Amino acid sequence: KACHGATEVSGSKVYVSFAENFVMIFSDAELFSRDVKKKSSQNSSTNATVSVKAQKADYDRGEGVILMDGRVTFDDGEYSLAADKAWVFLSGTNELKRVVAIGSVAVTNGLKRGYCDRVLYERNAGKVIMYARSKTEPARLIDTSSDGGELEGTRIFFRTDAEQVEVDDPVIKVKTNSHVESVFPNGRGK
Repeated sequence: KACHGATEVSGSKVYVSFAENFVMIFSDAELFSRDVKKKSSQNSSTNATVSVKAQKADYDRGEGVILMDGRVTFDDGEYSLAADKAWVFLSGTNELKRVVAIGSVAVTNGLKRGYCDRVLYERNAGKVIMYARSKTEPARLIDTSSDGGELEGTRIFFRTDAEQVEVDDPVIKVKTNSHVESVFPNGRGK
């Protein structure tokens, strides 16, 4: 286990270099940051806990970058995600700036579920961008509420504070009384 301020990393076979500000975790990697300032829905800052787990991790404390590799899970109380690999970028105050995850990504926020090849999550900027692997393997955003629908596209960009969504090459599925109906099924519109 290694601690720096309110950030704690732990795992099996941990290598710490104080001179290089670097930590390597060879298995069972976990990172917890308890001093993260998060903007709430009322735009006031609150403290939150960020939890990131993976098979292994490299943490460059000087640069504030953590490479998580193998069965990555991330949770900041607002969003959770699972992926094959992720880069977590922190500021000098342990504030979460950005997460970039790749490979079999699943993103969850309340009743919304997203599936894609790559995702960029910038909490302070209030944006999530999901990228498809290809046109035949689109990014998908599903609203699991009773009246929810589904979006597919090569890129799905949404603002977390405004519920605004932009979709490239969209396929939009909405529920009607008896079935699911597709809107823009051939990728027309934006």
